[in-house]
Formats: sequence, structure tokens, C-alpha cells
Amino acid sequence: MRHYLLAALCVAGLFPFQTLLAQSNDIPCGADIFRENALQDPQFAQKHEAFEQQILQIFEHQKDVA
Repeated sequence: MRHYLLAALCVAGLFPFQTLLAQSNDIPCGADIFRENALQDPQFAQKHEAFEQQILQIFEHQKDVA
């Protein structure tokens, strides 16, 4: 019986921390920023694709070196 009471107290004690760990609405999500940039700049998709290709080349180069 004591184990159930202890478990219930532990679980109940964690609920106040849920609000502390929740995301703040003050900071925008990165996906939202990405989408907004893509909608505003018609060349954004091309720039993003070029950036992704550069990253892939770096990873491939590191594989070859290692």
C-alpha cells in the first residue's frame, strides 16, 4: 500500500513542472520561420536546396577522410 501512495505522490508532484517545461509562445517555431521565408522569397527553395547539397558534400568528404 505504501508503494502506491508513494507513486501517487510522485506523479502528483510532477504536474506543476509540466507548465515549466512547456514551450513558450514568445519564441516562434523554426518550421514556422522556414515556411514564412519560403513564402516570401520565391528563390528560397533554390537557396535552401543548394545549402543542403553543401552540407551533404561536407558529410561525404568527412566519410572519405575517416
